[in-house]
Amino acid sequence: MTPITTTTTTTTAARRRWGYPFVALTACSAFALGACGDDADAASVCDPYLEMSLAMNGEPDPATLGPLLDELDENAPEDLEESLSVMTTAARQVLETGDFAAFDSPDFAAAQGEVDPWIFEECDFDGSEEVTAEDYAFDGLPDELDAGTTAILFTNEGEEAHELAIMRKADGVTQTWDEILALPQEEGEALVEQVGGTFAPRNGTQGLAVVELTPGEYVAACFVPTGTSMSADGEVTEGTGVPHFMGGMVHEFTVTE
Repeated sequence: MTPITTTTTTTTAARRRWGYPFVALTACSAFALGACGDDADAASVCDPYLEMSLAMNGEPDPATLGPLLDELDENAPEDLEESLSVMTTAARQVLETGDFAAFDSPDFAAAQGEVDPWIFEECDFDGSEEVTAEDYAFDGLPDELDAGTTAILFTNEGEEAHELAIMRKADGVTQTWDEILALPQEEGEALVEQVGGTFAPRNGTQGLAVVELTPGEYVAACFVPTGTSMSADGEVTEGTGVPHFMGGMVHEFTVTE
């Protein structure tokens, strides 16, 4: 069985940790909901976070992302100032060098652990869910969700690294998720829409996925190879086992109007 995607290197994992929250944060926007949270301070962070998410959805453009990073730094609430600075500094390094290693550091993971829960609490969403990852299962993800912008706060309670990767069957696809997940990567990807997700590298860490859900059939899966872990000091043990979804870390759900 060949998984559709796999997290086999720390670089891929890091891109998931940074990219998914920004790629998916469509909720916190004047375009989608008018504002984020209950006050201007929250909106001043949520709005550029949205713009960042849209920009990161394609090829990162320093000319676009630079001013957004500046805005995040300028408007960071006092209790998030240090953590947001760690994240924006890492993003600037990536833009300058093209090397995603800046997202691999323990400091970045710790900063994400401060920022993501704040975004989850302070920004407005159509729906929100708290999901935990164990070895090897998701807990808290419903079988049915309403369409709209949904925030999912993802907490790792296992001993290995885990991700939450969300996909939707493309319109007209009749294969089951078991059949799709058993296909070679290119064949499987042709049948699905990559919706979003997030990554939590070790026990106690959190990540945020904010996804725009439309009616259809979905799956959440973890493609991290069994045995993958990251220590508190950033040391990574690369797993050599099967992807976690093959051990049961997969959850099908339906989105309705």
